[in-house]
Amino acid sequence: MRLYPQIPKGVAFTRLAIAKAVSNGSMEAAATYAENRWGNKDFSSIVTKAAVDAGSTEPSKWGSQLTDYNNAAREFFELVRAETIMGRLNGLRRIPLKTQMVSQMSGASARWVGEGRASPLSSSVYAADQMDAHKIIAEQVITSELLLRSDPEAEILIRDDLVRVIAEQIDRDFIDPANAGVTGEKPASITYGVTAQPSSGVYPDHSKADAIVLFDGFAGDLERSYWAINPSTAVTLNSETNVNLGARGGEYFGSPAITSKAVPKGLLAFIDPTGVAVGEGLGTVDTSTKSTIQMADDPTDPTAATVQVSLWQSNLVAIQATREMTWKVARPCVSLIAGVGT
Repeated sequence: MRLYPQIPKGVAFTRLAIAKAVSNGSMEAAATYAENRWGNKDFSSIVTKAAVDAGSTEPSKWGSQLTDYNNAAREFFELVRAETIMGRLNGLRRIPLKTQMVSQMSGASARWVGEGRASPLSSSVYAADQMDAHKIIAEQVITSELLLRSDPEAEILIRDDLVRVIAEQIDRDFIDPANAGVTGEKPASITYGVTAQPSSGVYPDHSKADAIVLFDGFAGDLERSYWAINPSTAVTLNSETNVNLGARGGEYFGSPAITSKAVPKGLLAFIDPTGVAVGEGLGTVDTSTKSTIQMADDPTDPTAATVQVSLWQSNLVAIQATREMTWKVARPCVSLIAGVGT
């Protein structure tokens, strides 16, 4: 059920960011600003009010505001998920963060048994693993003028920009075969370490032959699997055999195809989502108007030629959205074809 169905999805979370930014960190000022701008029943004014009595999740107690906050964050990150490859893969294994996960390395088998005969045993190999929590952070720097604009289009613009940058980063790290992950920082991609099957020739003439080879050796469930393809590569694969494939996805040899610019050009990824475990946690939003920002996508690189920008001096506001999440391949479920479209 929507927290505030009268406003666009994800805007409640965006309004909280705006109220916090305008107030320079003062929750009392944020509450006053939210009430004046959006009304005293708006989400932003509810969660920014100071606590004055014992906390409880009952509707009449201030602890219920935490539930509102979590619901608004969840609603915002649902928009993010819908824009990602993960969000379009039906059947992912949803597992809570920071919990132990059992991965099946090899499967058991079933057999018919005659009456009165002993039932044969088949062994399975399992490995214990941990769904460690990682954080993805998106930072957006906007002008104070845009922040203070009262028209709904400004709120939608801020929301959409945050959704876009988070979704793009998630997709890159989720699918890029070069992403080996960083311990304690980010998970490896689901394609990392997978040996790609080389393209056998010029496409689309050889596309069916390559697909047959991939299907024959695929360890996952063919009936549940998806293709992940770069939009430009998908266009080159459109042919009389695959007329339902294009830049927006479709089907490729009978299996649903998802397109994303995060997939390297010339690469086809075939994924069984039931073999991928995904954990998602809390989302938070923070703001600043007094920091100095290093305008770089890798601020830890001391050799990078970047510009230091004072937010206060430049009349800018930084909004930072953070999401706890991770993913892990629980069993072999990904195959690749490289060199497609040449």
